[in-house]
Amino acid sequence: MIKKQLEKTLKDAIKEDAYIIGTKQVLGNIPKSKVVFLSKSVPHHINEKIENDAKKSNISTISLDDTSVNLGKLCGLQFRVLQFR
Repeated sequence: MIKKQLEKTLKDAIKEDAYIIGTKQVLGNIPKSKVVFLSKSVPHHINEKIENDAKKSNISTISLDDTSVNLGKLCGLQFRVLQFR
């Protein structure tokens, strides 16, 4: 059930063009974000940086127990997704 809700949330964000993909883009836009999704493929040092920056901006982060490939599929995209704003 949670996976279906997550999938719907991600697809809605894509449909509304309300998302950013990629480490540099996500890091640069954290203050404008509502939530940041992180796949388990994100390197540890980048994950920590994103989580710290998000915490400073009072933005929630959700660490997914799934790979970047599966997060991309969940978003309906044909490529790896490491972070998703």
